[in-house]
Amino acid sequence: MAVALVPGGSAPVFAVVGDTGPAKELGEGSVALNGKLLGKNAPPANYQEVRGKGKYKGKAWTVPQAMVLIFPASRDSADPYMTPERIDAAAKQRFDDWGGLERLTACADAYGR
Repeated sequence: MAVALVPGGSAPVFAVVGDTGPAKELGEGSVALNGKLLGKNAPPANYQEVRGKGKYKGKAWTVPQAMVLIFPASRDSADPYMTPERIDAAAKQRFDDWGGLERLTACADAYGR
């Protein structure tokens, strides 16, 4: 489970971690995660929209900066196939138990100093 938030935002986005990458490099979010962080309500029309090319110039689905909190060992091994509703409920519960938006904001503020 994971939660992502654009700095200054008030609506966290709940997600799952799909894989791991090289140990010393940052990962990337899915198009769906970026869309949610950007407040998009519909899937992109095509790859040009995602990349901000052609008639979509300036409208790319790129999140300039986001805070991401990952909850280790949070996989539901008994029922690993997650629907969006299950992801939201399970990640929200972990996030709230951890300290929620208030704690994440405090961590981001401390990091920014």
